[in-house]
Amino acid sequence: MKNTPKVSDWTFPWLLLVLGIASGILLVGDLLQGTIQGVLVTGTTVLAHQLVKPNIKSMGTTKPAVHCGPRAFFIL
Repeated sequence: MKNTPKVSDWTFPWLLLVLGIASGILLVGDLLQGTIQGVLVTGTTVLAHQLVKPNIKSMGTTKPAVHCGPRAFFIL
């Protein structure tokens, strides 16, 4: 979806917000609590992406290296 020329970057957080609120309402079952949970999850997701993205670009790689094993850790 990010590679489609008609979808601009500013639409992704809004799409995530709509999906987060809808999912929150479905999971929690209450309109107010589901909306709050959806907004919180979306905000955390966008914030985490914005914090990780510059670190990945500064290392000169496009994807973080993920190591699995007894001492699983992420190299950002």
